[in-house]
Amino acid sequence: MKKEYYRIIQAAIFYCCSVFVGEITIGNPDFPFTVYHFDKIPAWQWSVPVHFTGFCWLLFWNNIFRRQVIILPIVVSTLFFLVGETANWFVFQFFKYEESPLGAAGSFWIIIVLYIGMCTVCSYIIRKT
Repeated sequence: MKKEYYRIIQAAIFYCCSVFVGEITIGNPDFPFTVYHFDKIPAWQWSVPVHFTGFCWLLFWNNIFRRQVIILPIVVSTLFFLVGETANWFVFQFFKYEESPLGAAGSFWIIIVLYIGMCTVCSYIIRKT
């Protein structure tokens, strides 16, 4: 198998583990530090399609910008998640951002920062030589 496929598989494993850990920790109302919780639909009904699409988006933009600086696919991939979180907050409201300890806006931005980190690590994995 080509080296590129191994990098994609490694990135997918990291990505899936990151999403899973996020859902069972900061997205779990029984966890000590929670920043969001699902109340309209089960978590998997939002999480699986959005995160699968987000990973495809990440791969697509890393391929498009493969000869450019790495910040471009990171920013574009993070924008995907920013749009999704914003759509949830203002339109869908499938999950609520916790008021405690930083307020709903603070919880929203914690999630965005975590997405920046996930997109950054995945982009580095995909591009490593």
